[in-house]
Amino acid sequence: MRLRLLNTRPLLLALTACNVLALSAGLSGAQESDAPLIALPQGAAAVPLAQTPAAPAAGEGEALLIRLAPAGEEASVPGAGGEGETTLPSEPDPASLLVERDRALAGGNGDADSWLLAPRPALPLPEGVKMGASLVAPGILRLSGETASTELLIDLPPGAPLPEALELTLHSSVNVLSEQASMQVTINGAEPLRLELNALGNFTGYSLPTRALQPGRNHILLDLVQPHRIFCGPEASFGVWTEINLAQSGLRLPGTALTADAAGFALAAQSQAARGQSIELLTGPGADPVMLRQLAENLVHALGPGSRVEQRSYYSLGLPRLASVALIASDQNQATIRRGAEGGIVLQVEHQNGSLPDLSAILGAFPESPDTRPPALRPGIATRLAMLGSADIIGNTHYFRRDIPFSLPADWLLMANQKARLDLEYGFARGLPQGAILLVKVNDQTVRLLPLDQEGGEIKPVLQVGFNANLLHPGRNYLSFEMMVPGNPPEAACQIRRADMLVVLSSSRLTVPPSPSMVLPGLAAVLMRLDPAAVSALPDSQDPAGAAEKAMTIALALDPTLEASELARLQVVSIADFASVPLEEAGISLAQIQGVLFPAPAALADPAAMAKPVPAAGRAERARFILNEEEAQSDPSPGSDEGFITGIWNSLSPRAWILREARALRDSAFVGSQQSLTHWMEGRSGEALLLRPDYQQPGDLWLLLGPSASAAEVGKALNTLRADALAQGEAALLQADGSWQIWSPIRPPRLLEEPDFRGWRTALGNFASWSPLLFTLSLLGLALLSGLPALLYILLSRRRPEEK
Repeated sequence: MRLRLLNTRPLLLALTACNVLALSAGLSGAQESDAPLIALPQGAAAVPLAQTPAAPAAGEGEALLIRLAPAGEEASVPGAGGEGETTLPSEPDPASLLVERDRALAGGNGDADSWLLAPRPALPLPEGVKMGASLVAPGILRLSGETASTELLIDLPPGAPLPEALELTLHSSVNVLSEQASMQVTINGAEPLRLELNALGNFTGYSLPTRALQPGRNHILLDLVQPHRIFCGPEASFGVWTEINLAQSGLRLPGTALTADAAGFALAAQSQAARGQSIELLTGPGADPVMLRQLAENLVHALGPGSRVEQRSYYSLGLPRLASVALIASDQNQATIRRGAEGGIVLQVEHQNGSLPDLSAILGAFPESPDTRPPALRPGIATRLAMLGSADIIGNTHYFRRDIPFSLPADWLLMANQKARLDLEYGFARGLPQGAILLVKVNDQTVRLLPLDQEGGEIKPVLQVGFNANLLHPGRNYLSFEMMVPGNPPEAACQIRRADMLVVLSSSRLTVPPSPSMVLPGLAAVLMRLDPAAVSALPDSQDPAGAAEKAMTIALALDPTLEASELARLQVVSIADFASVPLEEAGISLAQIQGVLFPAPAALADPAAMAKPVPAAGRAERARFILNEEEAQSDPSPGSDEGFITGIWNSLSPRAWILREARALRDSAFVGSQQSLTHWMEGRSGEALLLRPDYQQPGDLWLLLGPSASAAEVGKALNTLRADALAQGEAALLQADGSWQIWSPIRPPRLLEEPDFRGWRTALGNFASWSPLLFTLSLLGLALLSGLPALLYILLSRRRPEEK
């Protein structure tokens, strides 16, 4: 008997279409990964397949999406025939499967229609809200003040069609007077383009037509004028700003304009870093952490300061990227560049036997990144500000600040009252409002206040500004000029000025006295000689992959050092490995570390507070507030007169005076804290703890990360601590706001080499400043010793009574 089946072809086609749509929806996110492409041998009728992430319960197996054959290629069910027989799509030939790790269907998601090359700042910009140009968030450039300017760079590939317009996405503060605010955009020195700043709400896109673009490097200069709508003065300067979204600004190119070669990958990676996005390093399960770190270090070194590398799985979901890197364990060492599934450029690195292929040809296509290290100042020699990288400083905002960084040698140390000198050449406009001032600062300490409201309109004679050299320290220092000009009047919009308010000439000179080769023992000396390659995780960590990733993230945040030492190394320790830290050498316990990095809630930390008795009924507790003025005057606190008299007596008693003087003498006896590390840690909490447990191993540093610590933020804060050389102690606790608290025990300065005769005087001054009490007692002892020979001579030369 012949079995007749219902015609289910429409139902089957509908079901298969739903499945394909569901799977393709998952693939739309999966195709955003640019993992390596591995093609198996193809048959005559190859049908491309794509992988989707396997379900968690499926282990490590990979599910395949089977594409149905086109309509018309049908296969009948065996044993069925005749009219109305059920037909199924033909199955693909297994020998013709194409496995793609980046999950791109052949001919499906091809090249992107276009890519937007983002501009990048020509010079490194400070982070946070600053006057002038700064980066307030990744990829967000803010220009603050009544006038502001900055320079951006965009590289275009040779041979590509030149864009016809520059795209800018920006918005301004509501305080900006949009009727008079404008931005001038100058491209490669051509005629400036004017853009009115009237986008006071959300980010708004603008297109500026231009014919000034050229292949290769393009310079874009932005000059802003943005007066305040209502007020005028130093406070109003911070209220006017314009933000540019670099991720949505730049030059738009066709998707195929970036070629899949070294130059195309360099341009794509630069543009992605300029957007504030990280370069994704795609790996599979069980990736070699050593190879991963070496590749990440090479990429960060090529991209320059501020760039980030993020490890991600081949199959994880993410946004489309213009550039990415895939690391594969293979049977050969080679590096190739290809186009990814969404049209981006992918650097595919295959490695074997624990070594990477030669990447010099690819990384050499990146332009040389700017050097972020501050210029070195040679002590004892007058150095012009121009040699410190500063041109003439011109200020035109009612609040203005310019910081000039410079560095001193790692073995420079002056703790006495030697004087440094700034020979200042400056001038200011005539007729500035009364109260206008200029502050000259050294490491944020004001050393001179100069009035700017008298006898302006010309360059002043050279003014010698002396300051204590002990305000400086080894490593990075700052010389700052801060101007504040009141509004005239402050409650009205600022008048348009044509003359510059302030100028500090680059011919001004800074002189710092020399010092013998000395250091204060502590973390700073080790951090300054720490090579980022010496930052590592514990080899026997409970979570090797996670610990290695955190160590790599922190190491990538550190700037290279010129004075690296093989003895300096840093161990990054996660929560599960705190027991491996030699805390007994530092005299602290694991419980104390947990109390600092795992702060308990207030109620749990103080059980007595939870057991506080509730006032009995009828015994109302005295209110801690008074709402009636008469009650406040007629109901003084009981015993207040007695308490006041007791306080006066306690503060004026001989015992209190002796205790105060003893405490002051103890505090001034030495430079450093007399508290032990145990007592210093009591009551403190932080995100991470940096310490050197064993003084006998001066190069071994340990960084303990708390549960809420971000490795990227810790690395950034550690780099700042290292560059500023402020860790003059043996332990540093990172706070949630990125600042550090330093524990500095009493440790005398150390001479690194024997000084000359003049250097001995300076070295003795350092020892005297480190401990005035000890130095005074030493002088008294020497005086007594020098008097002993005279006393002996007098005693021995006296004539006895019987000899008279």
